[in-house]
Amino acid sequence: MNQLEDLLKKCTVKLSFREGWGTGFFVAPELILTCAHVVDRARGRPIQVRWQNHENWAEAVVERSVPDELYDLALLRVTLPTNANPPCVYLDNKIKSRDPLYLFGYPDTDFPNGCPVTGNCEGLTGDEPGFIKFAVGQVRPGMSGSPLLNQRTGKVCGIVKFTRDPSFDLGGGAVQTVVILAQFPQLVEQQQLFHQREKLWLQQIEVVSEVAQNAYQQSQAKDIILRHLEDLRRDQISFQKLREITGKADWDDKFLSAIVDKYSEVFGSKKFKPGLLGLYIKKENQAKHIILKWLEDLRRGQISFKMLREITGKADWDDEFLNAVVDKYSEVLGHRVLKPGLIGLYIKKENQAKEIILKRLKNLGWDRISFKRLRAMTAREDWDDNFLNSIVDTYSEVFEHMTFFPNCSPGLCLKADVAARLILIE
Repeated sequence: MNQLEDLLKKCTVKLSFREGWGTGFFVAPELILTCAHVVDRARGRPIQVRWQNHENWAEAVVERSVPDELYDLALLRVTLPTNANPPCVYLDNKIKSRDPLYLFGYPDTDFPNGCPVTGNCEGLTGDEPGFIKFAVGQVRPGMSGSPLLNQRTGKVCGIVKFTRDPSFDLGGGAVQTVVILAQFPQLVEQQQLFHQREKLWLQQIEVVSEVAQNAYQQSQAKDIILRHLEDLRRDQISFQKLREITGKADWDDKFLSAIVDKYSEVFGSKKFKPGLLGLYIKKENQAKHIILKWLEDLRRGQISFKMLREITGKADWDDEFLNAVVDKYSEVLGHRVLKPGLIGLYIKKENQAKEIILKRLKNLGWDRISFKRLRAMTAREDWDDNFLNSIVDTYSEVFEHMTFFPNCSPGLCLKADVAARLILIE
């Protein structure tokens, strides 16, 4: 629950009488607003007010009721306990379709201490005056008279009047604030006086506005970066130039870098350094071209990443960065697997294994030696069966061997292959 929702809850009361209960809320000191059909059942008797889970906290009487079906409003006068100073809602007329809504009330079942309901405004009905119609959220009997908070504005836009279905989350309807103030015009001045004196609600509205403004700015920045993405990628414009183009002088590098990080999937970029959006791309392209230039020496293991840094003077190109470049451009570089440190390490090991297997192929083929024996003869204990099997698979055309089965000695697999061929011939 955010602080504004919590504040709305503190403005809300449960109104109880012999025939049942309903919901109301403070609109001014000593004044509670609710629906006329809620208090009609009290039949002129005093109404018990429960506030913040304090039963029989105060008593209220109906000061004025407007029972007309199009209004259904009642204003109650309450005698507050000594030193009590409950907050009052901030009434406001603004409401439009798709506004997110929040209410707090006291339903007839399940939640004796009250519960929230959220919904979305669908617009105004065709009545005169029109009711606020909202979708989603289960509005139960007992929640009539609840304050309806517009989460876009941070203010109360109406009072809940009816449910569209008490058993399902189909939403409900509410009387607009503009109708409330037209029926009780004295509330305009009383609202102003209260909120000038008590700033808590206004402070929370500022927080809501700031969050909404930040979300709007982020959305704007995302759209503008997308619009200039290619120029930024090519390093033709910088963040500073982007600010000049858009007139957004307050969008500093930190803010724009955060947008790039947040929407990295949208921008198709994994990593960016602060400052220039194209900086990492430029560095990546430079590394790709240099690796291509030295590719054969790297493949043969004649130079390492460390030596490459010394040759090019690129001390900041660490092994992690260079490996990332190789992974990204693996098709261009024509290399499938890479171990950290030396680009040529795996290739060199692969070539050595290929030559040794070729040298011992006849003995391996007739099952005179196994991979284990091959490791012992060549002192290559790190060449496990998985690695040697992968060499056989990679160079199957050279070895004239089509299939290699796991946990099978090379000779058995070759014999199985030959037997299969004989069966096919027959």
